[in-house]
Amino acid sequence: MTHPITGCDYADHVSWAIHIGNIWPSNNFGLSLTSHNPNPSAPPPSDPKSPSYPYPTESCESSFDEYVLHILFDPSNKTSVDAKTSMLQTLGRMFPDIVKNGELFAIEDDPYAYMKGTSPFVTGQVQIRVSSTAVERVLPWVMENRPIEVDLLFAPDGSCMFRDYFVRSMYFGNSIPFNEFGLSNDNLNSILEFDAGALTSDNAEEELEGETPIVKFDEASEDSACTKSPWSGYLLYVLYPPNNAWASAAVENFLQKFADFFELDRKECAIDYPVPKQSPQRLCMMNEVLEPFLNPADPMVTSYANVFLPASNLTEVLAWTLDNKTPTAVGYGLDVWLVPLCNCIEGFTQFAVKSGADWPLNKFALQNLFVGRQSDS
Repeated sequence: MTHPITGCDYADHVSWAIHIGNIWPSNNFGLSLTSHNPNPSAPPPSDPKSPSYPYPTESCESSFDEYVLHILFDPSNKTSVDAKTSMLQTLGRMFPDIVKNGELFAIEDDPYAYMKGTSPFVTGQVQIRVSSTAVERVLPWVMENRPIEVDLLFAPDGSCMFRDYFVRSMYFGNSIPFNEFGLSNDNLNSILEFDAGALTSDNAEEELEGETPIVKFDEASEDSACTKSPWSGYLLYVLYPPNNAWASAAVENFLQKFADFFELDRKECAIDYPVPKQSPQRLCMMNEVLEPFLNPADPMVTSYANVFLPASNLTEVLAWTLDNKTPTAVGYGLDVWLVPLCNCIEGFTQFAVKSGADWPLNKFALQNLFVGRQSDS
């Protein structure tokens, strides 16, 4: 990282720095101690993870009946456009029952979203509505079958668009910046006014019959070690820099709230570190690791806590997590990953769904971990 020295430490390191290779998150707490923040005990408003960040005034719901899945694509790249089209069509084929029931439907295909000042997107995008009752089936398939030529955004519909997208959303692939102006309350109605799209037809399965997907989703060979979805469980990671006091306090707050809400004991299932060989059969709080970077076998490179999440708890726990990882809920925004237990590296890379920073991984440890697992099977 190269950065200017202007006397504005936060801007020098966060806003104006030039990165080569991985973008490592900064310790914003450390930056505040050497800047002009009048209250180092609280993150400054310039930090997007701060509760005092200038969010628009909104009234947010804490439970979600519906989610929005966006396929983000490059309209100038035929491969990306074809991947978007193929994914949309195949999604309709895979779940004809929930499409017919109105639990899954496309409402907008807008390749020129990036040209509209009222759009929150800086790419082309397809908007798909997913009922909370369909999340347990749809999300694993999307995690496993997303073409690498597109990125995805998954956001709750909590009636507060800025926070739903900017704070409570998760991404698949690359984290694409938002047009924050497009997330303002004034633009909410224009974004949500839509016409029914490709997946809403009662005859969707018949209409798509015989069409060959342009992109082959299952690129893995028959002897691939990856367990196919739907998976029996997931690891929910909460990641944070150990020297950021705001993040450390927020993680402690989050974990205790999680334990209290779900009536669990912290570190009850701290077994088979760093990744369990045999999954617990119930929702269970696992490891709290301060210095994984000192363990050459741990694929994580920053502090974390993780929870084993059975597939049957996916919808409930994911909704609670997205609502309670926010700055207003725990005092500082947290980074969260959802990693499927699929017995292969792709669980931490291609298949993982993330909210917040895209932390680098110890790829050597990750490779050795699953090579060992596969040789044992």
